[in-house]
Amino acid sequence: MAILRKEKWATNIPAAFMLAAASAIWLISDRPALAVDPVCDDPTAKNWTYPITNPEPAERQAIMDLIHRYYWALDEKNAAAIAEMFTRDANYQVCSGGGGLKRDRRKGPDEVATYFKNLFSNLDHAESRVRHFESNTLLNIVDPNAPGTVEAKSAMLAVIQRADNEVPTLDYAAVLRAVFVKENGAWKFDMLTLITDEPKVMVRAR
Repeated sequence: MAILRKEKWATNIPAAFMLAAASAIWLISDRPALAVDPVCDDPTAKNWTYPITNPEPAERQAIMDLIHRYYWALDEKNAAAIAEMFTRDANYQVCSGGGGLKRDRRKGPDEVATYFKNLFSNLDHAESRVRHFESNTLLNIVDPNAPGTVEAKSAMLAVIQRADNEVPTLDYAAVLRAVFVKENGAWKFDMLTLITDEPKVMVRAR
């Protein structure tokens, strides 16, 4: 895990990553891997063809607002707000090694809320703050004849600030894939999958 020195901060983290908000788990790559399923379920991976079909501007803005609200809720450690952004049957999944390993999975808002409450509690105990950044987000209507389902993929970065460090530490890089649907007239996550680049990662208790 790289610790970025003050004089090298600007060059070690691309500016594009620092303009937007990654998903909420804290990872370490220098310990043995957890027992995991061998394959990450990523139904969106096969759907992407180009050119993509963007939602109408108002719908696209509403989805991007949801993504950014999600990142702010992560930074503010608000598990209840995160849970409200998921549909009643939503799947949340954490994978590693570019999708080669499935490490955790939750279904529905209640399980999602419990998952994040535990992560935030560990973070509070360690007196650390994590900032999440998103970049290069693409949105695509899965079926142009049924624009109510939209998929997304983003590049992601997380940094952690500890009380005893002068500068933040790069924590992990990942891809976030998501599927959005409308529930009661509002866009929500129906699937959210965090796929880290590093194959030997595990949840860090903080």
